[in-house]
Amino acid sequence: PILDPTGLGETREAKLASYRIARDQIVARLKDKWGEPTEMV
Repeated sequence: PILDPTGLGETREAKLASYRIARDQIVARLKDKWGEPTEMV
């Protein structure tokens, strides 16, 4: 499962870190499913 960052962290930096982890998990799943992005011309 992907981390739900809502309500995590007390400081701005801690909240941003939680959202970045969730973002990275989503990107990793997309890459696992469809591979690395290709360059569009």
